[in-house]
Amino acid sequence: MKNKSLKPKILILFWHSSDSLAGGFTRLREFLPYFRNLDITIVDNKPEFIKKEDFSNLKVLVYTIPPSITQIYRINYVLGRFIEWLFSLYSLVAIGVKELKDNDYKLIYGPTGDNPHIFFAGIILKFLFPKKKLLLDVLNLEVPEGGAYNYYNSFRENNVSFIESFIRAFGLSILIFLQKKFIRKCDFVITVSPYMQKIISKNYDSKKISYTPSGVKIPIFYKLSRKEYDAVYIGRHTKEKGIFDVIEVLKKTQKLKRNIKFITAGSIQPEVKNLLLENSLKAGISNNLELKGLVDEQKKWEIIGKSKVFLHLAYFEPLVPVITILEALGAGIPVITYYVKAFDDYPYLKKNKAIYIIYNKDIDKAAEVLLKILIMKKPERKIIEKEAKSIASKFIWSQIAKKELKIIKNLIDN
Repeated sequence: MKNKSLKPKILILFWHSSDSLAGGFTRLREFLPYFRNLDITIVDNKPEFIKKEDFSNLKVLVYTIPPSITQIYRINYVLGRFIEWLFSLYSLVAIGVKELKDNDYKLIYGPTGDNPHIFFAGIILKFLFPKKKLLLDVLNLEVPEGGAYNYYNSFRENNVSFIESFIRAFGLSILIFLQKKFIRKCDFVITVSPYMQKIISKNYDSKKISYTPSGVKIPIFYKLSRKEYDAVYIGRHTKEKGIFDVIEVLKKTQKLKRNIKFITAGSIQPEVKNLLLENSLKAGISNNLELKGLVDEQKKWEIIGKSKVFLHLAYFEPLVPVITILEALGAGIPVITYYVKAFDDYPYLKKNKAIYIIYNKDIDKAAEVLLKILIMKKPERKIIEKEAKSIASKFIWSQIAKKELKIIKNLIDN
Protein backbone atom coordinates (compact mmCIF):
# COMPACT_ATOMS: atom_id res chain seq x y z
CA MET A 1 0.00 0.00 0.00
CA LYS A 2 1.39 3.39 -0.98
CA ASN A 3 2.06 5.96 1.73
CA LYS A 4 0.27 9.30 1.37
CA SER A 5 2.01 12.61 2.07
CA LEU A 6 0.70 16.17 2.00
CA LYS A 7 4.03 17.32 0.55
CA PRO A 8 5.06 16.24 -2.97
CA LYS A 9 7.32 13.21 -2.68
CA ILE A 10 10.55 13.11 -4.66
CA LEU A 11 13.15 10.37 -4.89
CA ILE A 12 16.74 11.64 -5.13
CA LEU A 13 19.38 9.33 -6.61
CA PHE A 14 22.84 10.19 -5.35
CA TRP A 15 26.40 8.94 -5.07
CA HIS A 16 29.52 10.30 -3.40
CA SER A 17 33.02 9.91 -4.70
CA SER A 18 35.90 10.22 -2.27
CA ASP A 19 36.10 13.93 -3.04
CA SER A 20 33.99 15.93 -0.60
CA LEU A 21 34.87 19.09 -2.55
CA ALA A 22 33.10 17.88 -5.71
CA GLY A 23 30.70 20.40 -7.22
CA GLY A 24 27.68 18.09 -7.40
CA PHE A 25 28.04 17.28 -3.71
CA THR A 26 28.17 20.98 -2.82
CA ARG A 27 25.13 21.79 -4.97
CA LEU A 28 22.87 19.26 -3.25
CA ARG A 29 24.13 20.23 0.21
CA GLU A 30 23.27 23.87 -0.47
CA PHE A 31 19.91 23.07 -2.11
CA LEU A 32 18.45 20.87 0.64
CA PRO A 33 17.67 23.64 3.18
CA TYR A 34 15.37 25.23 0.56
CA PHE A 35 13.56 21.97 -0.24
CA ARG A 36 11.71 21.73 3.09
CA ASN A 37 8.28 21.83 1.43
CA LEU A 38 9.08 18.58 -0.37
CA ASP A 39 8.89 15.08 1.07
CA ILE A 40 12.36 13.81 0.13
CA THR A 41 13.93 10.38 0.07
CA ILE A 42 17.64 10.32 -0.77
CA VAL A 43 19.35 7.11 -1.86
CA ASP A 44 23.06 7.66 -1.16
CA ASN A 45 26.22 5.74 -0.35
CA LYS A 46 27.71 8.41 1.94
CA PRO A 47 24.95 10.50 3.51
CA GLU A 48 27.08 11.74 6.42
CA PHE A 49 26.78 15.33 5.18
CA ILE A 50 23.05 15.26 5.90
CA LYS A 51 22.20 16.15 9.49
CA LYS A 52 18.88 14.34 9.64
CA GLU A 53 17.81 16.23 12.74
CA ASP A 54 17.82 19.40 10.63
CA PHE A 55 15.50 17.96 7.99
CA SER A 56 12.22 16.52 9.24
CA ASN A 57 11.12 16.12 5.60
CA LEU A 58 14.07 13.89 4.74
CA LYS A 59 14.47 10.12 4.66
CA VAL A 60 17.83 8.57 3.83
CA LEU A 61 18.31 5.11 2.34
CA VAL A 62 21.92 3.96 2.32
CA TYR A 63 23.69 1.56 0.01
CA THR A 64 27.22 0.60 1.00
CA ILE A 65 30.13 0.13 -1.40
CA PRO A 66 31.80 -3.20 -0.41
CA PRO A 67 35.36 -2.90 0.99
CA SER A 68 36.54 -5.29 -1.72
CA ILE A 69 35.74 -2.65 -4.37
CA THR A 70 37.64 -0.04 -2.37
CA GLN A 71 40.62 -2.40 -2.35
CA ILE A 72 40.52 -2.64 -6.14
CA TYR A 73 41.02 1.15 -6.30
CA ARG A 74 44.45 0.69 -4.75
CA ILE A 75 45.42 -1.75 -7.47
CA ASN A 76 43.78 -0.06 -10.44
CA TYR A 77 41.87 3.22 -10.14
CA VAL A 78 39.95 2.89 -13.42
CA LEU A 79 38.86 -0.70 -12.78
CA GLY A 80 37.84 0.17 -9.22
CA ARG A 81 35.81 3.17 -10.35
CA PHE A 82 34.08 1.15 -13.10
CA ILE A 83 33.08 -1.65 -10.70
CA GLU A 84 31.86 0.92 -8.18
CA TRP A 85 29.71 2.55 -10.86
CA LEU A 86 28.16 -0.80 -11.78
CA PHE A 87 27.48 -1.64 -8.14
CA SER A 88 26.00 1.83 -7.52
CA LEU A 89 23.83 1.56 -10.64
CA TYR A 90 22.45 -1.79 -9.47
CA SER A 91 21.87 -0.48 -5.91
CA LEU A 92 20.13 2.70 -7.04
CA VAL A 93 17.81 0.81 -9.39
CA ALA A 94 17.03 -1.94 -6.85
CA ILE A 95 16.22 0.52 -4.05
CA GLY A 96 14.43 2.83 -6.48
CA VAL A 97 12.13 0.06 -7.74
CA LYS A 98 11.09 -0.88 -4.22
CA GLU A 99 10.50 2.76 -3.24
CA LEU A 100 8.49 3.59 -6.36
CA LYS A 101 6.29 0.54 -5.86
CA ASP A 102 5.56 1.33 -2.21
CA ASN A 103 5.27 5.14 -2.32
CA ASP A 104 3.51 7.79 -4.36
CA TYR A 105 6.57 9.65 -5.67
CA LYS A 106 5.91 12.49 -8.08
CA LEU A 107 9.47 12.88 -9.31
CA ILE A 108 12.76 11.01 -9.74
CA TYR A 109 15.60 13.52 -9.39
CA GLY A 110 19.32 13.05 -10.15
CA PRO A 111 21.27 16.13 -8.97
CA THR A 112 24.48 14.79 -10.55
CA GLY A 113 22.92 13.27 -13.64
CA ASP A 114 26.12 13.44 -15.70
CA ASN A 115 27.53 10.61 -13.55
CA PRO A 116 26.75 7.53 -15.68
CA HIS A 117 25.35 5.41 -12.84
CA ILE A 118 23.03 8.23 -11.72
CA PHE A 119 22.02 8.98 -15.32
CA PHE A 120 21.26 5.39 -16.32
CA ALA A 121 19.62 4.55 -12.99
CA GLY A 122 17.20 7.41 -13.68
CA ILE A 123 16.63 6.26 -17.26
CA ILE A 124 15.99 2.63 -16.19
CA LEU A 125 13.54 3.71 -13.47
CA LYS A 126 11.77 5.97 -15.98
CA PHE A 127 11.44 2.98 -18.33
CA LEU A 128 10.03 0.80 -15.54
CA PHE A 129 7.75 3.54 -14.19
CA PRO A 130 6.89 5.68 -17.25
CA LYS A 131 4.28 7.75 -15.40
CA LYS A 132 6.90 9.07 -12.96
CA LYS A 133 8.62 12.27 -14.03
CA LEU A 134 12.41 12.26 -14.39
CA LEU A 135 14.58 15.33 -13.78
CA LEU A 136 18.34 15.16 -14.22
CA ASP A 137 20.93 17.83 -13.50
CA VAL A 138 23.43 17.24 -16.30
CA LEU A 139 26.53 19.22 -15.44
CA ASN A 140 28.51 18.13 -18.48
CA LEU A 141 27.91 16.40 -21.82
CA GLU A 142 31.25 16.90 -23.57
CA VAL A 143 34.58 15.08 -23.81
CA PRO A 144 37.42 17.31 -22.49
CA GLU A 145 40.28 18.42 -24.77
CA GLY A 146 37.97 18.60 -27.80
CA GLY A 147 37.57 14.86 -28.32
CA ALA A 148 38.60 11.35 -27.33
CA TYR A 149 41.92 11.30 -29.18
CA ASN A 150 43.17 14.57 -27.67
CA TYR A 151 41.90 13.48 -24.26
CA TYR A 152 43.80 10.20 -24.63
CA ASN A 153 46.99 12.10 -25.53
CA SER A 154 46.62 14.33 -22.46
CA PHE A 155 46.79 11.25 -20.24
CA ARG A 156 49.77 9.81 -22.12
CA GLU A 157 51.63 13.12 -21.78
CA ASN A 158 51.36 12.69 -18.01
CA ASN A 159 52.78 9.16 -17.97
CA VAL A 160 49.43 7.41 -17.59
CA SER A 161 49.63 3.88 -19.03
CA PHE A 162 48.40 3.16 -22.56
CA ILE A 163 45.57 0.90 -21.33
CA GLU A 164 44.32 3.30 -18.67
CA SER A 165 44.55 6.29 -21.03
CA PHE A 166 42.62 4.42 -23.72
CA ILE A 167 39.90 3.24 -21.35
CA ARG A 168 39.42 6.64 -19.70
CA ALA A 169 39.34 8.65 -22.93
CA PHE A 170 37.39 6.36 -25.23
CA GLY A 171 35.26 4.92 -22.43
CA LEU A 172 34.09 8.43 -21.53
CA SER A 173 33.35 9.10 -25.20
CA ILE A 174 31.13 6.02 -25.40
CA LEU A 175 29.31 6.95 -22.19
CA ILE A 176 28.63 10.48 -23.41
CA PHE A 177 27.44 9.11 -26.77
CA LEU A 178 24.93 6.88 -24.93
CA GLN A 179 23.86 9.73 -22.64
CA LYS A 180 23.14 11.91 -25.67
CA LYS A 181 20.94 9.14 -27.08
CA PHE A 182 18.97 8.45 -23.91
CA ILE A 183 18.67 11.97 -22.51
CA ARG A 184 15.46 12.33 -24.54
CA LYS A 185 13.77 10.05 -21.99
CA CYS A 186 14.00 12.78 -19.35
CA ASP A 187 11.01 14.99 -18.66
CA PHE A 188 13.28 17.95 -17.93
CA VAL A 189 17.02 18.67 -17.78
CA ILE A 190 18.83 21.25 -15.66
CA THR A 191 22.40 22.17 -16.49
CA VAL A 192 24.91 24.68 -15.12
CA SER A 193 25.41 27.36 -17.77
CA PRO A 194 23.94 28.88 -20.93
CA TYR A 195 26.88 27.29 -22.76
CA MET A 196 25.93 23.77 -21.64
CA GLN A 197 22.27 24.56 -22.35
CA LYS A 198 23.24 25.09 -26.01
CA ILE A 199 25.30 21.88 -26.07
CA ILE A 200 22.50 19.74 -24.60
CA SER A 201 19.86 21.30 -26.88
CA LYS A 202 21.60 19.62 -29.83
CA ASN A 203 20.24 16.31 -28.52
CA TYR A 204 17.21 17.45 -26.49
CA ASP A 205 14.20 19.76 -26.65
CA SER A 206 15.51 23.24 -25.81
CA LYS A 207 12.16 24.13 -24.19
CA LYS A 208 12.76 21.46 -21.56
CA ILE A 209 16.19 22.72 -20.47
CA SER A 210 17.11 25.34 -17.91
CA TYR A 211 20.26 26.12 -15.98
CA THR A 212 21.26 26.94 -12.43
CA PRO A 213 24.88 28.09 -12.05
CA SER A 214 27.31 27.50 -9.23
CA GLY A 215 26.98 29.56 -6.08
CA VAL A 216 28.83 30.61 -2.96
CA LYS A 217 28.09 31.01 0.71
CA ILE A 218 30.73 32.34 3.07
CA PRO A 219 30.54 30.23 6.27
CA ILE A 220 30.17 31.94 9.61
CA PHE A 221 33.47 30.50 10.83
CA TYR A 222 35.46 32.06 7.97
CA LYS A 223 37.88 34.81 8.85
CA LEU A 224 40.75 36.50 7.06
CA SER A 225 44.12 35.35 8.30
CA ARG A 226 47.71 36.41 7.94
CA LYS A 227 48.68 35.56 4.37
CA GLU A 228 50.97 32.51 4.41
CA TYR A 229 50.58 31.35 0.82
CA ASP A 230 51.21 33.27 -2.39
CA ALA A 231 48.91 31.04 -4.42
CA VAL A 232 46.35 28.29 -3.90
CA TYR A 233 44.51 25.70 -5.96
CA ILE A 234 41.50 23.77 -4.64
CA GLY A 235 39.85 20.99 -6.62
CA ARG A 236 40.57 17.70 -8.35
CA HIS A 237 44.25 17.30 -9.22
CA THR A 238 43.98 16.29 -12.87
CA LYS A 239 45.46 17.36 -16.19
CA GLU A 240 42.20 18.86 -17.44
CA LYS A 241 41.89 20.90 -14.23
CA GLY A 242 45.28 22.42 -15.00
CA ILE A 243 47.31 21.27 -12.01
CA PHE A 244 50.43 20.59 -14.10
CA ASP A 245 50.20 24.02 -15.72
CA VAL A 246 50.01 25.51 -12.23
CA ILE A 247 53.38 23.93 -11.42
CA GLU A 248 54.83 25.43 -14.61
CA VAL A 249 53.46 28.87 -13.72
CA LEU A 250 55.03 28.70 -10.28
CA LYS A 251 58.34 27.65 -11.83
CA LYS A 252 58.23 30.63 -14.21
CA THR A 253 57.26 33.06 -11.46
CA GLN A 254 60.08 31.90 -9.25
CA LYS A 255 62.56 32.53 -12.06
CA LEU A 256 61.17 36.02 -12.62
CA LYS A 257 61.27 37.26 -9.06
CA ARG A 258 61.20 35.11 -5.94
CA ASN A 259 60.25 31.85 -4.30
CA ILE A 260 56.54 31.13 -4.37
CA LYS A 261 54.80 29.45 -1.47
CA PHE A 262 51.96 27.38 -2.88
CA ILE A 263 49.29 25.10 -1.42
CA THR A 264 46.69 22.77 -2.93
CA ALA A 265 43.73 20.83 -1.55
CA GLY A 266 41.45 18.27 -3.16
CA SER A 267 41.41 14.69 -4.39
CA ILE A 268 44.65 13.43 -5.86
CA GLN A 269 45.50 9.99 -7.18
CA PRO A 270 48.81 8.52 -5.96
CA GLU A 271 50.37 8.46 -9.43
CA VAL A 272 49.41 12.11 -10.00
CA LYS A 273 50.82 13.10 -6.60
CA ASN A 274 54.10 11.35 -7.38
CA LEU A 275 54.31 13.07 -10.76
CA LEU A 276 53.57 16.48 -9.23
CA LEU A 277 56.25 15.99 -6.60
CA GLU A 278 58.69 14.86 -9.29
CA ASN A 279 57.87 17.88 -11.47
CA SER A 280 58.12 20.31 -8.57
CA LEU A 281 61.48 18.81 -7.55
CA LYS A 282 62.81 19.29 -11.09
CA ALA A 283 61.43 22.83 -11.11
CA GLY A 284 63.16 23.61 -7.82
CA ILE A 285 59.94 24.49 -5.99
CA SER A 286 59.36 21.29 -3.99
CA ASN A 287 60.22 23.02 -0.69
CA ASN A 288 57.59 25.66 -1.43
CA LEU A 289 54.76 23.29 -2.28
CA GLU A 290 52.16 21.75 0.06
CA LEU A 291 49.78 19.09 -1.27
CA LYS A 292 47.11 18.76 1.42
CA GLY A 293 44.84 16.28 -0.37
CA LEU A 294 41.25 16.02 0.84
CA VAL A 295 40.30 18.46 3.60
CA ASP A 296 37.05 19.32 5.39
CA GLU A 297 35.12 22.57 4.86
CA GLN A 298 36.70 24.36 7.81
CA LYS A 299 40.22 23.53 6.70
CA LYS A 300 39.40 24.53 3.12
CA TRP A 301 38.26 27.98 4.19
CA GLU A 302 41.27 28.32 6.48
CA ILE A 303 43.51 27.70 3.46
CA ILE A 304 41.57 30.22 1.34
CA GLY A 305 41.87 32.83 4.08
CA LYS A 306 45.65 32.42 4.19
CA SER A 307 46.16 32.74 0.43
CA LYS A 308 46.81 35.73 -1.83
CA VAL A 309 45.87 34.44 -5.29
CA PHE A 310 43.69 31.58 -6.55
CA LEU A 311 44.98 29.68 -9.60
CA HIS A 312 42.49 27.73 -11.71
CA LEU A 313 44.08 26.81 -15.03
CA ALA A 314 41.49 24.29 -16.19
CA TYR A 315 41.62 23.27 -19.85
CA PHE A 316 37.91 22.48 -19.87
CA GLU A 317 35.00 23.76 -17.79
CA PRO A 318 31.30 23.49 -18.72
CA LEU A 319 30.51 26.47 -16.49
CA VAL A 320 32.04 29.61 -15.06
CA PRO A 321 32.69 30.60 -12.40
CA VAL A 322 33.16 27.18 -10.78
CA ILE A 323 32.40 26.85 -7.08
CA THR A 324 35.99 27.14 -5.85
CA ILE A 325 36.56 30.28 -7.94
CA LEU A 326 33.43 31.82 -6.42
CA GLU A 327 34.62 30.90 -2.93
CA ALA A 328 37.94 32.63 -3.57
CA LEU A 329 36.17 35.71 -4.97
CA GLY A 330 33.78 35.72 -2.02
CA ALA A 331 36.81 35.87 0.25
CA GLY A 332 38.14 38.84 -1.74
CA ILE A 333 40.93 36.88 -3.44
CA PRO A 334 41.79 37.52 -7.11
CA VAL A 335 41.66 34.61 -9.55
CA ILE A 336 43.85 33.66 -12.50
CA THR A 337 42.04 31.34 -14.88
CA TYR A 338 42.25 30.06 -18.43
CA TYR A 339 39.65 31.19 -20.95
CA VAL A 340 36.92 28.63 -21.67
CA LYS A 341 33.90 29.07 -23.97
CA ALA A 342 31.48 29.37 -21.03
CA PHE A 343 32.98 32.82 -20.29
CA ASP A 344 31.28 34.16 -23.42
CA ASP A 345 27.92 33.98 -21.62
CA TYR A 346 29.13 36.38 -18.92
CA PRO A 347 30.80 39.43 -20.57
CA TYR A 348 30.98 41.25 -17.24
CA LEU A 349 33.27 38.53 -15.85
CA LYS A 350 35.81 39.32 -18.54
CA LYS A 351 35.84 42.97 -17.46
CA ASN A 352 36.10 42.38 -13.72
CA LYS A 353 39.44 43.44 -12.23
CA ALA A 354 39.56 40.48 -9.85
CA ILE A 355 39.39 37.86 -12.61
CA TYR A 356 42.46 37.56 -14.82
CA ILE A 357 41.62 35.47 -17.89
CA ILE A 358 44.58 33.92 -19.67
CA TYR A 359 44.02 33.14 -23.34
CA ASN A 360 45.64 30.34 -25.35
CA LYS A 361 46.88 28.58 -22.22
CA ASP A 362 49.79 31.03 -22.04
CA ILE A 363 51.92 29.95 -19.06
CA ASP A 364 54.33 32.87 -19.44
CA LYS A 365 51.43 35.33 -19.30
CA ALA A 366 49.92 33.56 -16.27
CA ALA A 367 53.25 33.81 -14.45
CA GLU A 368 53.54 37.50 -15.36
CA VAL A 369 50.03 38.19 -14.00
CA LEU A 370 50.69 36.24 -10.80
CA LEU A 371 53.80 38.28 -10.15
CA LYS A 372 51.93 41.50 -10.90
CA ILE A 373 49.28 40.66 -8.30
CA LEU A 374 51.82 39.64 -5.67
CA ILE A 375 53.67 42.98 -5.85
CA MET A 376 50.53 45.13 -5.82
CA LYS A 377 50.33 47.96 -3.30
CA LYS A 378 47.68 47.88 -0.57
CA PRO A 379 45.27 50.43 -2.16
CA GLU A 380 45.17 48.43 -5.39
CA ARG A 381 44.64 45.21 -3.43
CA LYS A 382 41.63 46.80 -1.72
CA ILE A 383 40.07 47.62 -5.10
CA ILE A 384 40.63 44.04 -6.25
CA GLU A 385 39.07 42.68 -3.05
CA LYS A 386 35.97 44.83 -3.55
CA GLU A 387 35.65 43.76 -7.19
CA ALA A 388 36.01 40.10 -6.22
CA LYS A 389 33.27 40.27 -3.61
CA SER A 390 30.96 42.14 -6.00
CA ILE A 391 31.12 39.24 -8.47
CA ALA A 392 30.56 36.61 -5.79
CA SER A 393 27.47 38.48 -4.60
CA LYS A 394 25.80 37.74 -7.96
CA PHE A 395 26.04 33.98 -7.35
CA ILE A 396 24.38 33.36 -3.99
CA TRP A 397 23.32 29.78 -3.24
CA SER A 398 19.96 30.83 -1.79
CA GLN A 399 18.91 32.45 -5.10
CA ILE A 400 20.15 29.51 -7.16
CA ALA A 401 18.45 26.95 -4.90
CA LYS A 402 15.14 28.81 -5.18
CA LYS A 403 15.37 28.69 -8.98
CA GLU A 404 16.06 24.94 -8.85
CA LEU A 405 13.10 24.46 -6.49
CA LYS A 406 10.82 26.45 -8.80
CA ILE A 407 11.76 24.16 -11.71
CA ILE A 408 11.06 21.08 -9.56
CA LYS A 409 7.64 22.35 -8.43
CA ASN A 410 6.62 23.37 -11.96
CA LEU A 411 7.55 19.92 -13.23
CA ILE A 412 5.56 18.23 -10.45
CA ASP A 413 2.50 20.45 -10.92
CA ASN A 414 2.32 20.30 -14.70
